[in-house]
Amino acid sequence: MNSRNSFRRTFALLAVTLAVAACGDDSTGAGGDRLTPEESEALYRALRNHVNLDPTGELPPEVRACTGGGEATLTASVSMSEGESDITFHVDLTLVPRDCVEAAHGRTFKLNGAPSLRETGTYALRVSPRLGFRNVIDMALSGAVTYQTAGRSGTCDISMSTRLEVSTTAGRQTGGASGIMCGNPLEIDLSGPLSEP
Repeated sequence: MNSRNSFRRTFALLAVTLAVAACGDDSTGAGGDRLTPEESEALYRALRNHVNLDPTGELPPEVRACTGGGEATLTASVSMSEGESDITFHVDLTLVPRDCVEAAHGRTFKLNGAPSLRETGTYALRVSPRLGFRNVIDMALSGAVTYQTAGRSGTCDISMSTRLEVSTTAGRQTGGASGIMCGNPLEIDLSGPLSEP
């Protein structure tokens, strides 16, 4: 079993994916417009910019600058349990964006917490002589954000589940996220290189 520092370096490569619960009727923009499924997926991917986590214990609030201006505060609580060939991090994190401008898939969003997003779940790190490090991520997120995009604004309620298997040896992940975001049922394939947004 590698040291805790090895686990920290491994998990620093991972992005915690966000998920969301059923959106109500208020998930509309100005004038009754609502985000399309494609826009909702872009928003999901934009939010992922702020949830890279090094799960090493109780963490103080961390303010992160957003790509296009504004900021997001991440507060995380993490506990750890160990088995013979695995280690599991139990994660509870809260994300609060403030005038946070992020873009993904050609769309730009200005985001604020309504009031926040909360993600809970586990990271299980398994070590195999043949496969090397393999991580299983099981997370669920709920909450809401307000958005402004392309002259529209509204509130997006979020409830989604995410399951990923990550091979740091191969530099790839498989799996995806599913649920309801901004009133749209989504199935998002997150398989690909670890560097992929």
